[in-house]
Amino acid sequence: MFKNILVPTDGSDLAAKAVEQGILFAKEIGAKITAVAVTEPFHLLTVEQIQLEYTPIEYQKYSKAQANKVLGVVSDAAKSAGVVCETLHVEHELGTHRRRPGFRAGLFGASLRHPAGAGRRIGRRNQIRL
Repeated sequence: MFKNILVPTDGSDLAAKAVEQGILFAKEIGAKITAVAVTEPFHLLTVEQIQLEYTPIEYQKYSKAQANKVLGVVSDAAKSAGVVCETLHVEHELGTHRRRPGFRAGLFGASLRHPAGAGRRIGRRNQIRL
């Protein structure tokens, strides 16, 4: 049925619960998962605190490190459950995926998208919120 499940995550508690369920589901059906973390690109004109505190290069390093940390947690959890996991960090304008039909599970070669942390953001320093 499903061979690859796309599991988006942002590292929040809500996403962790959904990731756990996604891994259990993948194990039950014998599928692999693709964990994806999406970060916003740097904007020169912004009111986002995290982007005001860093230069573009520092922001890119910070967001990449945060995404790798979040994806590492998912990868470790999948590995301990015996589920194959690929990880993917995407820099993309958050919120625009709903307007772009191509930004779906099929874009990543997945046959199902698990709703882990959908709509949340990585790259917030103090909190991750909707």
